[in-house]
Amino acid sequence: MKIRSSGQTGRGYPLRIFVLSGLGASLIMMIVLAFLYVSMDGVDKTASAREIKIATRLINTFRSRIGHEQESTTVWDDAVNHLSSPPTPDRDKWIDDHLGSWMQRYFGHDAAFVVDGEDKPIFASIEGKQVDNHRFDSLRPAILGMAKGLRARLRQGGGSVRAGQILSLGASDYGYFEGHPAILSVKPIIAKTGVLTQPPGEQYLHVAVRRLDTDFLSDLSVEYGFASLHFARQLPGSRNETALPLLRSDGAVFGYFAWRPDRPGLAYLISIMPMLVGMFFAIAVGIFIFSMMLEDRERRNKAQEDRIRYLANHDPLTGLLNRSAYDRVLDRRAATPETKQFALVYLDLDRFKQINDTLGHAAGDAVIRAAASRLGALLPEGAVAGRIGGDEFNALVPFERVEEIEELCAAILEAVKAPIPYEKHKISVGVSMGAATFPVDSTDREELVRKADVALYHSKARGRGQFAMFGPEMDDHVRERAQQERDLRNALADPSQFSVLYQPKYASRGGDIVSVEALVRWHHPERGELLANDFIPLAEKTGLIRELGRHVLVETCRTAADWSVGKVCVNVSPVQWNDPYFAISVMAILKRSNFDPKRLELEITESAWMENGAICGRNINTLRAIGVTVALDDFGVGFSSLNRLREAEVDRVTIDKSFIEGLGQRRGNETIVKAIIDVARSKGLKTTAEGVQTPQQVDFLKALGCDSFQGFLLSRPLPESEIEAMLGGQPVEEKQLSLAS
Repeated sequence: MKIRSSGQTGRGYPLRIFVLSGLGASLIMMIVLAFLYVSMDGVDKTASAREIKIATRLINTFRSRIGHEQESTTVWDDAVNHLSSPPTPDRDKWIDDHLGSWMQRYFGHDAAFVVDGEDKPIFASIEGKQVDNHRFDSLRPAILGMAKGLRARLRQGGGSVRAGQILSLGASDYGYFEGHPAILSVKPIIAKTGVLTQPPGEQYLHVAVRRLDTDFLSDLSVEYGFASLHFARQLPGSRNETALPLLRSDGAVFGYFAWRPDRPGLAYLISIMPMLVGMFFAIAVGIFIFSMMLEDRERRNKAQEDRIRYLANHDPLTGLLNRSAYDRVLDRRAATPETKQFALVYLDLDRFKQINDTLGHAAGDAVIRAAASRLGALLPEGAVAGRIGGDEFNALVPFERVEEIEELCAAILEAVKAPIPYEKHKISVGVSMGAATFPVDSTDREELVRKADVALYHSKARGRGQFAMFGPEMDDHVRERAQQERDLRNALADPSQFSVLYQPKYASRGGDIVSVEALVRWHHPERGELLANDFIPLAEKTGLIRELGRHVLVETCRTAADWSVGKVCVNVSPVQWNDPYFAISVMAILKRSNFDPKRLELEITESAWMENGAICGRNINTLRAIGVTVALDDFGVGFSSLNRLREAEVDRVTIDKSFIEGLGQRRGNETIVKAIIDVARSKGLKTTAEGVQTPQQVDFLKALGCDSFQGFLLSRPLPESEIEAMLGGQPVEEKQLSLAS
């Protein structure tokens, strides 16, 4: 089962970043361009307004300038005199020279006409050449209206000339001349000096024509910077042109001056566009890189969050649910009314600790993973598995028939016990299982858990490698165990129910009693005398072993303080060895009882010695430092290697009675015992054989070099009075037992 990370990866990831970066850069670009466009458009509008103002002032100035140019010859006594004289070729030539071609030559007027007091043409000149007077006909409609108004004003007394100033009245308007748009200007021909008198309103009129569709506009365009200035009869439809309406005197629109406006803002914007594009490209690249970094960081954070969330609910070694997550699933299913029946299965690997101790924790992890994988492969759909401890697993399994659970458990037993390959080894491990069903066994979550645990305990008690479905009789066993715990607590409150017996240990050479071992007995008021194996495991599981062990040690030191025997041995539980205050407690007991520490030997079981945690190691070293010796008890049953015995920081090794009983009967026992004695001797350790029953065993052990023996052949455990009588207060060397040789 693998831990999966839900961090988003794949081909869509860079594309998404690219699209988002492009959108981001485009948005920024549009905002900047919009800002620049609005700003530059404002600049352009200001420039356009300025151009319109200039054009308006220019056309007004131009119109007035035409009249001013006319006054160079229309306000002149000679002009009045020549026009008043009879028609002659000389007069006509003078008029042409000064009122016709002169205007074209010096001022660029396109046409000039002179009309009499009745508005009849008497002179016509076009493009500097005198022409027939009928060419005036195309102007007549426009000129007559202008002339009528001008003569009316002249009759009202206008047109006087002051010294140094030309103040002739005039009329100016827009009109068409032979199909061409033009500015029409009418001025009266009057005397400058005031000597000549003319009837008001009867003066000759000079008409000047300046076309708007000639080089005139081109000259204005160049001189004043109006691009493509031209005349348009209709309002131009192009947004790229500015149009200034030309209003006639009556307010009607005559046409338009149109030109391509100067747009400095747009020009500036276009000029900086390459730089903007480069800048935006750089921004897009920067956003892309930054987005990639953010996305990658977000993805890694998401993956880390997912992994943290995963690890918060799963066991990292197996991928199964951890205890808290599994408990939540169990709570949810047990609390849901519509939940179908399911079994709560507890699993505990057998001999797992020995694998860790002999092959290391890496091998143990491999076993855990393999067991979890095999379990997961067998669970049906809808089942949920969890690892709730080092080698403990739970499973919630829905079922229709109870036989399905039994078949599943049998299959798990077979699958788990199959050899697990690890490096060069084939590791074999078993499993014990217990199951309780919902809602048959209970609908209460806590009660269901308790009954599954009871079934597992029952399975282990039957010899491991089995499974058990919860049954009512198991509760009886649990109740009995609970009653035993209560009885044990009550007995510790009144230690008189406990007694300490002492079993001698004899030297192989000479048969001297070299030490005695303290063995506790419980005189149960109902069950009678109980051996240590009947209640010590219960005391260890309930934690009462600390109080019981302390009582045995206090009683032993008090009783044996004055005995002449060399050593007094006391068994110590692993629970006590792992108590941080155990060494201090032992030293306090020795001091109060005035017991010589060098006479005390404390035994540690092989399993506790193999674990040998930091606390246990400190206790051993502290006690050995004051002279207390430490014996490795029941060596050979804890699956430790002989090589580890070479590293032991103990003083004595006791060979388990299971090896002694098999001497001469089970093949290999003699070799094992001999190997233990040889290794211990090479390390300088003493050896003691437990459970000696026959003289033949004594002979064999003596031949192998075993240092001491203990067993019913030599002496049973004795109460205080009998062991004192055996010792008799005499020196140890005088108390010998004749051992068969």
